[in-house]
Amino acid sequence: MLEPEQHILLEEFCKEEGIPILDPEWSKVVAAIDLDTGKVVGIVAAQTQIHLEPIWIKKEYQGKGLWEEMADRLEGYIDGIALTSGSEIAVWNQPTNAAAERICRMRGYSKSDKPLYTKVYTGEKLSKLLNREEK
Repeated sequence: MLEPEQHILLEEFCKEEGIPILDPEWSKVVAAIDLDTGKVVGIVAAQTQIHLEPIWIKKEYQGKGLWEEMADRLEGYIDGIALTSGSEIAVWNQPTNAAAERICRMRGYSKSDKPLYTKVYTGEKLSKLLNREEK
């Protein structure tokens, strides 16, 4: 597991593999390092990624342009983080209906050709292992 100050080790590997440089503020990386050369030869990363949730507005307030104002402000906030950090920020969205898909297109999102898989970690697996070791 690389510490943030060790992320410099990833630069050559990421460049050679055509992978965006992983930001230590947003990533936890496990790296395989060739001990003879000291070079990274493989990585697996967990990244904190921003994704946008659906827009929820009470029925009686819908149709008044609120979603556009809220979306503008949120996008401005994210764009501001990118500007001040000097790093791009990738954001994903998983629209659940035709209206949400339309909003994504209007807001400049590109539809991915890759499916999105999800998993929920509960700590149950580790808990079972720890309980087994205690016995």
